Amino acid sequence: MSAAVVNERPARSPLPTLFLTAFIDLLGFGLTIPLLPFYAQRYGASALQVSLLFASFSLMGFLFVPVWGELSDRVGRRPVLLTSIAATSLSMLLLAFADSYPLLLLSRILQGIMTANLSTLQAYIADVTKPEDRGRAMGMIGAAFGLGFILGPFFGGILAAQSFRAPGFAAAALAAVNFALALRYLPESLRLRKTAAPTDEPTTSSAPSTYRDGATDTPIVPERFGPKVIGRVLARQATLAPLREAMADKAIAPLVLVFFLQAFAFTNLEATFALFTQARFNFGSRETGFLFGYIGLVVVIVQGGLYGRLSRKHQDLSLARAGMLFVSLAMLMLMLLPSRPAAYALAPSSPAEFMRRALPLWLILPISSLGNALINPSLTAATSKRGRADQQGRTLGVQQSAGAFARVLGPITAGLAFDHLGPSAPMAVAAAGTLIAALLVARIPPLRKPTE
Repeated sequence: MSAAVVNERPARSPLPTLFLTAFIDLLGFGLTIPLLPFYAQRYGASALQVSLLFASFSLMGFLFVPVWGELSDRVGRRPVLLTSIAATSLSMLLLAFADSYPLLLLSRILQGIMTANLSTLQAYIADVTKPEDRGRAMGMIGAAFGLGFILGPFFGGILAAQSFRAPGFAAAALAAVNFALALRYLPESLRLRKTAAPTDEPTTSSAPSTYRDGATDTPIVPERFGPKVIGRVLARQATLAPLREAMADKAIAPLVLVFFLQAFAFTNLEATFALFTQARFNFGSRETGFLFGYIGLVVVIVQGGLYGRLSRKHQDLSLARAGMLFVSLAMLMLMLLPSRPAAYALAPSSPAEFMRRALPLWLILPISSLGNALINPSLTAATSKRGRADQQGRTLGVQQSAGAFARVLGPITAGLAFDHLGPSAPMAVAAAGTLIAALLVARIPPLRKPTE
């Protein structure tokens, strides 16, 4: 086997601990979602101020995902994950004790900064998996996130009914448990592989269709985690150096663009889906919540089970392209649903009526969910394999930052389209954007292994 794909393996795989870390992370985050609008209204927040609680979280993700990612390349994945998890617990305590809207907003900003560690988790996976196993591992982490996001709001709603402060305390406790588990069972992944030392040089010279995820005989020695290295990373981020390097790299730039485009397109569905179901079926928050849970369940099943088998048989980008076509098809089917008939003038009067009325959605949404479950782990694995081994956090951080920025812009365009062009307009944007992303993916050269 080529030295370019040889990694040292730990005696015990850290992936189960990483899966649990991701699950608890999103479970704690999801606990607070149901209460935020009502918590904010207690302190006189307007609809705009409520929306700022959610927008500020995404904005912090856009800004800080690449910071955590590049910092983990320099000082190691373990200290970055431990720091972010511990600080998340403190931000959840701030949420629980908040007694004004400014404190609520501050807690959301801190949560957005501290939970922007997805690229670090993904870089950890890249450190400890072979390229051929990476897509499956990325899918499993995606399933952990999805499962936590499904269960979090469910239990958060139950806790919020007892006290608005209870979900915050529960989330802080989960983050503390998460920290203890990671401290005990999560080793430093940079020491589990050998690779060239980090460099600030751009990587435009490598061929875009060849693995660059490799190893040499030089063991990586993480820098000391302190103000000096943090300052250097922040200075590079302030000058947009990682973004400029990624977009100058012919192997990485197309994937960052595709990730942004598909995230922007799909966010048009997410942002207005509740409004769409209200306009077409007269569903309220309860019915729409069941539908979102259904979507999440399909994603968890696909990423946790089916995706692993598919990734062994098909190229990452082939799976991503298939997923985009599924999403585009589902969006077109949603667009063709008729306007609300007179019989739907009232909300569903019983669970049976809801099930019957939602029949078209039970059939269409799995198509969209299947597509979305294929897209994200496939694009992440493809980007990881094309990036340098010593810059996994930086590369994946730029990609995830592009996705976060798309999730800031997507709801804005979706809302404008819904208000001025009708309930089906955001679905048209989602269908067109995802189809364009699929066409761009088709133009990216397939990945080939280096010769022996």
